[in-house]
Amino acid sequence: MKRLLASGFGGIFQICKSFRNSEIGRYHNPEFTMLEWYRPHYNMFKLIREVDNFLHYVIPGLKKSCFISYDQLFLKYFGIDPFKSKIKQIRKIVEKITIFNNNNHHDRDEMLQILFEYKISPNLGKEHPIFIHHFPVLQSSMSAVCLKNNKFAERFELYYHGIELANGCCELINAKEQHKRFILNNIQRKKKGLSEKEIDIKLLHAINSGIPFCSGVAVGIDRLIMIALNAKKIQDVILFSIDCA
Repeated sequence: MKRLLASGFGGIFQICKSFRNSEIGRYHNPEFTMLEWYRPHYNMFKLIREVDNFLHYVIPGLKKSCFISYDQLFLKYFGIDPFKSKIKQIRKIVEKITIFNNNNHHDRDEMLQILFEYKISPNLGKEHPIFIHHFPVLQSSMSAVCLKNNKFAERFELYYHGIELANGCCELINAKEQHKRFILNNIQRKKKGLSEKEIDIKLLHAINSGIPFCSGVAVGIDRLIMIALNAKKIQDVILFSIDCA
């Protein structure tokens, strides 16, 4: 879709099937439906407002959404600044999660992701939809860097009832920086024993040719329908989920 933006298509969207070879569970199926759109000349907060309006249009009667930054979220749950706290302080908090051992092998970003995934996200949006914005740059390989603080990325996620419904950002439109991010991501994958991903040269060429300032978002349609229908699990809204395919 970014290559289409570089070709001058303007605001674009698609509804398509996506595939992810990951966990299977109440909110996860390897094949799922995604709505994705891009808005030229939108910053992150303008797109957040549009996503919020879309959410309340699709599911009338939802309570007003809440908005909080990533660092404020960690201050709320753990009393720490995820960007400024010493790594030893973060490690002590992670050690309280008994399913994780050998935390000395985890870097700061990995430990923050553990805390977010296992202690924060299940509790997000219990009553109100909530937008989390300004994630760490290391967790945002395709996002623009915040001009006010280069540790923050212009990326957001939307949660309701502990379920991630949307993931969006102000897009990175600097080809050299994007190339560096791809290389850094592969270095991190190699450290974790994962295979390296092929660098998307066509995307880099598209960015270099000139993508307009823009923001984009991906919304999980199956999860959205699940919430709208008060379904208990994602398999209830998919015709042929993995367990009966």
